[in-house]
Amino acid sequence: MTFMLIDFNNKTGFTQVPGATPDIRSIIGGDAWFQVAIQVLPETTSLWDSAFVFASIAASVYDTNVVQFYLKSQVTFWRPLTAIRQGDAQHPPDPTWSPVQLTLDAEYPSGAVVIATAGIHALESYLGTSDVSFTLTRLGVTRTFRSLYEYTDFVAEFR
Repeated sequence: MTFMLIDFNNKTGFTQVPGATPDIRSIIGGDAWFQVAIQVLPETTSLWDSAFVFASIAASVYDTNVVQFYLKSQVTFWRPLTAIRQGDAQHPPDPTWSPVQLTLDAEYPSGAVVIATAGIHALESYLGTSDVSFTLTRLGVTRTFRSLYEYTDFVAEFR
């Protein structure tokens, strides 16, 4: 699987790093679960139930974010920047290596994975199943998933 890396230091917009594929990160962030809910909720879903599902997704994702950022503040874990620059017995150090995007939050736990899981549980609780197909399109990249868990597997692999 190939992923696009974005140069977030470009203040005028996104710049695609040469040799990368279209941005897949847009599929795992933001309002992805709301887009999934729109597709998988039956057309007969009442306004009240629709509002309930959307509120459940929002609460689940919010609560998950609170917990994962708390955990990140409690766990000190090395980052690729440190490991690659220092090297180890099997890999020579590369003191000049820099990531395309330097993130300020810790590696562990993965926010993308825990948020994807939070969205699954909110939808699965209402639908009674995770076996629903849906498609996400962002920035010209379209991915089709055969189930809610296939999506979280994709997010975990991306992460």
